[in-house]
Amino acid sequence: MPEADAFAAIARGIAFWQHEVDRHPEALMVVRSFADLGTAKSLARTGLVFALQDGVSFQLDLSLLEALHGLGVRIVQPT
Repeated sequence: MPEADAFAAIARGIAFWQHEVDRHPEALMVVRSFADLGTAKSLARTGLVFALQDGVSFQLDLSLLEALHGLGVRIVQPT
């Protein structure tokens, strides 16, 4: 998948899950930091951690990492 398509697909996926979190805040929470893990547990919410299994979406433009971080991505697994 080309980089631009990969980035767009990731953004759509994150938007979907953010919408679900917004619809069900009593059950879901986006985890963006270590502290958020404890918060999710104490509130009995399912914590969502946005992660990528590769770097295709930013391999030609590392500035896209900032954009992904802004969208909530906290883990990138290089494969």
